Amino acid sequence: MSDRHYHKTIFHIASAVMNLATRHVSIKDFEQNPNRYLLSNQPIQVEENGEIIGVYYPKKRKSKEELDKLITRFEQATEALLEDSGLTREELADLLDLKKPFPYEADC
Repeated sequence: MSDRHYHKTIFHIASAVMNLATRHVSIKDFEQNPNRYLLSNQPIQVEENGEIIGVYYPKKRKSKEELDKLITRFEQATEALLEDSGLTREELADLLDLKKPFPYEADC
């Protein structure tokens, strides 16, 4: 089996296992319109003269609703931390500044 045939076979098996429709794209189109393909949720098979030269499997992105929920949870956790600790937002931000050493009590 040639390398070309082997890579095409592996790509199709992986796509079938992942239950994803793949898109075949010429290198020229890929170079001219990278955002069209890289921001997609669809796997891309990049070809030059009919030969696979690259494969792109996009990472699953969170939806706007999922991101909004995460932000809300973060804000709620921050508010609870501020309330429980008695810190102000500025004090908390100062504690989380990685450029500064973390203050601790020696007797802990």
